[in-house]
Amino acid sequence: MESLPLVPLKSALKYTFYIVGVFLVCGLLQVSAITIGDLVQTTTSPVLVRSITGGVANPTATGTITAVGTQGTVVGGPQSATLSGTMHTWWQVSWDNGYYGWSVAEVLATVQSGASAPSITSVSPSPMPPLNGNQTLNIYGNYFQNGATLAFVPPEGGTILSTANKLTFISSTQISYQINNLSDFGAWTVKVNNPDGQTSGTASFTVGPVVASAPSITSVSPSAMPPLNGNQTLIIHGNNFQNGATLTFVPPEGGTIPSAASKLTFISSTDLSYLINNLSDSGTWTVRVNNPDGQSSDTASFTVPVVASSPSIASVSPTSMPPLNGNQTLIINGNNFQNGATLTFVPPEGGTIFSTATKLTFISSAQISYQINNLGDSGTWTVRVNNPDGQSTGTTSFTVSPTGGGGTIRLGVDYAFQPWPSPSGLKSAGYDFVIRYVGGSSSKDISASEAQALQAAGLDIILIYEDTADRMLSGYNAGVSDANTALMQATAAGAPQDFFCYFACDIDAQPSDQTVINAYLDGAASVLGVSRVGFYGGYGPVTRVLDAGKAGKAWQTFAWSSGNRDSRISLYQSQNEVTIAGGICDINEGYGDDIGQWRASAVSRFAVVVQANPSNGGTVTGGGRYAVGSQQQISATPAASWTFEGWSDGNLQNPRTITVPANGATYTATFTPQPSIKPAILAVTISGTTLRIEMNGTSQANYVLQGSIDLITWGDVQTVTMGADGTAQGISTTFGAPLKFFRVIHRQY
Repeated sequence: MESLPLVPLKSALKYTFYIVGVFLVCGLLQVSAITIGDLVQTTTSPVLVRSITGGVANPTATGTITAVGTQGTVVGGPQSATLSGTMHTWWQVSWDNGYYGWSVAEVLATVQSGASAPSITSVSPSPMPPLNGNQTLNIYGNYFQNGATLAFVPPEGGTILSTANKLTFISSTQISYQINNLSDFGAWTVKVNNPDGQTSGTASFTVGPVVASAPSITSVSPSAMPPLNGNQTLIIHGNNFQNGATLTFVPPEGGTIPSAASKLTFISSTDLSYLINNLSDSGTWTVRVNNPDGQSSDTASFTVPVVASSPSIASVSPTSMPPLNGNQTLIINGNNFQNGATLTFVPPEGGTIFSTATKLTFISSAQISYQINNLGDSGTWTVRVNNPDGQSTGTTSFTVSPTGGGGTIRLGVDYAFQPWPSPSGLKSAGYDFVIRYVGGSSSKDISASEAQALQAAGLDIILIYEDTADRMLSGYNAGVSDANTALMQATAAGAPQDFFCYFACDIDAQPSDQTVINAYLDGAASVLGVSRVGFYGGYGPVTRVLDAGKAGKAWQTFAWSSGNRDSRISLYQSQNEVTIAGGICDINEGYGDDIGQWRASAVSRFAVVVQANPSNGGTVTGGGRYAVGSQQQISATPAASWTFEGWSDGNLQNPRTITVPANGATYTATFTPQPSIKPAILAVTISGTTLRIEMNGTSQANYVLQGSIDLITWGDVQTVTMGADGTAQGISTTFGAPLKFFRVIHRQY
């Protein structure tokens, strides 16, 4: 229901009486004058917007304004009209919220007398393409009113007025218009005409051709392809390719060969793919890209060798893999492999197994990767590479055996939460290695005492760094920081100097994450070296990390691996959260002799830190990492004008021999400055056995004299001059006794 003013029962010159509930109250009526062009706002809610016909307001509203303070511009009125039999004064308002119509004067208040003239700050786009059809033009500015119109002036002059159904009033700062520039090139202008009669200045925009950049070729791949009377894929890389582009080839003997549309694929503005048949025409070819707008690239060359060399296999990796009914990665290294090559396998029992295209990746002419499923078929296998030109390699063998990875399969556990499993219990249960954390978390990291207990039980130790599950997505700097943390924690636990550490990527990492993962591993390698950096994760990121050479070893989890296993891994996490020897553990398989372990037989070495206090007081030697129980010599050499006072543990020997304790130790050499001898004028007072020395009237020290009878002849007070060598000479004596000499050491305070 619309909130209208209370209907007066009786009016006088200055007072109006209203019925409010059951009370009759008297109030002073104050009405602000409203004129066309004023900025007004609602003073109550709701306020209805109506149409007026023949002096009668339409009972059905065309809009409802619910927010008090909604603003609009008065564009018409005043007009008297009745509503439900009561006469009201009405004003026509263009509301900022888009409504347009008549509202009663009693619910309006003037915010600003006289609306501001509209102004244009910009139009977009400029330039716009020439077109005999509608395009969107946005006019930005201030004080636009609902119901405003536009006036355009084309390049040749004249005026084109806007069409109402093509204009959209968005707000007082934006109008959108569907303009048809009829391909009329040149500079246009536009101005905004508000319904209150005020008009903006003109703003210009340009109608002109939008010139596309010419295409360019940066490379073609392959740059050398085998001679073949059949289709091969040629990829053209570059910039500004347009959909609908064509290619022009020039073979070695000259002439031109246009591309066939059915063989060309537009991939993007930077890549085109073409199925080319070079008809075994050896020599240098060129290719050019022709865009549909008539612009062409320069030519780029590629070669078709005269005779392709036969492929050969140099090695396969791994040479031994575990039996598995699931995919594992086999890398074939060699020479002259061609894109499109296939593989032929012969299992131990004979016969042939052909490669599946979706499982084969052509990496380069020197390497092919294949996801092989050996179906647990142990024995000697062979593989052969078959190039698409018909040439094949000889066969190369590899083995499938339970010792996959070049050594026996070992069992171990990893755990992160207390209670820890019993080391002896783990050993008794058949496990021979433990994977423990160095992530900077005291609650789950390995300690020196735990490491000693594990080694005492005959268990090898492997280290893993993990902070948050997705820590690797923080990139290079995070890798540097985490490797330094691992170094500190491993050292504190007594790890060998050249310890190996895995770093965890405990999420389902996608190919799009690989760049930042590789950067993280590069950061860790900058601290430890890539040969000491390992990677933990699912099958996909493990394979990508090993392919890129970003880690020395890999630990794959069954999670996010879909049954696949990379044959190059050193560790495989096969089961989670199993109770073993009193702790909750994950079970892991280790492949080979070197799985990154810190061996149980390794000698524990700890840091001996030797330092000077203060640092400028002298130098120290003997610090380093030493075996527990070994004897090492440390020494302290004071700097000039400094004196060695002793060691922080109270020992005064220098140099001294220490026995390296478990967990290491810190020894601090304390140095103090030597006394500074300074020439001065001193007053000396002898009183009994006390010699009192003053300098410049300030008491410095009292000295108890031995054999003071010899000094009594000096009298009570003597003035002496003290030389730089510390010798003070008396000037005179009271009783004419022989001149006396004495030595005073004056400490500078």
